[in-house]
Amino acid sequence: MTVSVSFPEPTVPLQSRADVFVGYLDYFRSCVVSKIEGLPENALRQSRLPSGWTPVELLKHLTYVELRWLEWGFEGRPIRDPWGDSHGDRWHVAEEETLEHIVDALQAQAERSRAVIEAPTSPRWANQAPAGRVPTLRRSNASCSIWSRNTPATSDTSTSWPSSLTGSLGSSTARPA
Repeated sequence: MTVSVSFPEPTVPLQSRADVFVGYLDYFRSCVVSKIEGLPENALRQSRLPSGWTPVELLKHLTYVELRWLEWGFEGRPIRDPWGDSHGDRWHVAEEETLEHIVDALQAQAERSRAVIEAPTSPRWANQAPAGRVPTLRRSNASCSIWSRNTPATSDTSTSWPSSLTGSLGSSTARPA
């Protein structure tokens, strides 16, 4: 069971922009995991959405979104399978992958994401970027903001899968982020 994280109050002063984004990511991850863990076992791999996406597919996808944006995209780390959340044009979770396994993977990714966001140095490949084009974490922080805004299960307090997703994800089956 995942620990619930309180909403980051906007009036509480923080040291850096990184602290702001890490706080929001921790909060929204906590909301999504809590909602999905609150679903009955038989609902984890069933979709009631036009897209066909299931709760466990969403959770795995969110793990890979952070991996792609922060480690692969921003940091420039070689990733063996940056699209490991997909099979063809669909999100995919293998039968042997349990909810516990997927939550553990998200939590491990959260630690790696925190390290990237809080790192005081430029990405490893910055010395290869054209002059004046070295990426900054502002872009990745914008990605973190997009992640949190588009995390569907944070829009209400129920564990109702469709009502918490349909407004955010719509019915597209195209490969997102």
